[in-house]
Amino acid sequence: MTHSDHARTLWINGRFLARSVTGVERVGFELLKALNEFRESDGTLRLNDATYRLRLLAPKSDDGEQLRARCAALGIELHVCGTASGHRWEQFTLPRVTWGEPLLNLCNTAPVLKRKKTVFVHDAGVWAIPTAYSRGFRLWYRFLFRSYAAFGAGLTTNSEFSRSELARYLHCEPNRIRVILLGVDHVRDREVSPAVLDGLPIPGAPFVLAVSSANPNKNFAAVGEALRQLGPDAPICVVAGQRRDDIFRDDSVDSADKNAGRVRFCGYVSDDQLIALMERALCLVYPSFYEGFGLPPLEAMSRGCPVIVSNTSAIPEICGNAAIYCDPADPGSISTAISKLGQDKSLQASVPALGRERAALFTWRESARRLVECLNEDARQW
Repeated sequence: MTHSDHARTLWINGRFLARSVTGVERVGFELLKALNEFRESDGTLRLNDATYRLRLLAPKSDDGEQLRARCAALGIELHVCGTASGHRWEQFTLPRVTWGEPLLNLCNTAPVLKRKKTVFVHDAGVWAIPTAYSRGFRLWYRFLFRSYAAFGAGLTTNSEFSRSELARYLHCEPNRIRVILLGVDHVRDREVSPAVLDGLPIPGAPFVLAVSSANPNKNFAAVGEALRQLGPDAPICVVAGQRRDDIFRDDSVDSADKNAGRVRFCGYVSDDQLIALMERALCLVYPSFYEGFGLPPLEAMSRGCPVIVSNTSAIPEICGNAAIYCDPADPGSISTAISKLGQDKSLQASVPALGRERAALFTWRESARRLVECLNEDARQW
């Protein structure tokens, strides 16, 4: 007789698995993958002297093959249920199917009416930077997060900074919220061929890498202004992600042929392409106003790419002494940092080594180990 014969079920909210793997979806996927190291040989997980069988629940997806492939990579049994989708599925179908059994939620959202649950909340941005979100999104997420604190959910987050922020906005004691630092080995240990950059408009000279987004919190307007301040001495800027002609304009070339000038737009790139860009870049510039953790700079550091990052929110906590800091509200501090890095050969030599050393401290195995500790605490109430 195996442990699984008498095991209880720990359900996992798999709604995120049907979405593109970025941000919180990356965290959910990597945490579950690393959790395999802490499972018994029959796949069960031992929590508070009880045995739990892990099961993923997800709504129907237009790409069912991709959903099944991701679950197979995790080694966790998948159950597709209900006819609803999105928040409706999460708030009504999910608590009904998991009635009486615990539920793990790794990507901010969870059913309000579910009592036995653990929730990973990634930041307090809906309070701290309200203009970055629509009114409906902001109000809904504030309501969700407050319900977790009010009804006794097991709460986790990704940094000491986020813990203090959430405790302040949720009006609870900081020790109610446990910290699970994230990992970066999904990038550090990945083999990437330089050939993945074939066809992209990459210069031969050192370039600044920016990962563009429509979110004003990412503050890419400051990168554009910093490059303009540098004038003809500015390095070429390679922009991965959404094209932002409103920010990265290049007055020296015709607007129909911007890639011939100082700004090169790559559009959306694959994970392998982004890693290869990091390896080639002079630096990654990441002047975000507010981050609960700040995974992209840590990913760049793990590949030996120097990072110029904001001196705000959780970023100094995560990057430590291995980054070059700027004031996100002052484009001049960004241009100064770019210029210094481009001219100082000793800095170019020392910063990558510091970055790799810092990034080595962050592993998904340690994240999963900490998650098991948190689940052990929560299981006492299940």
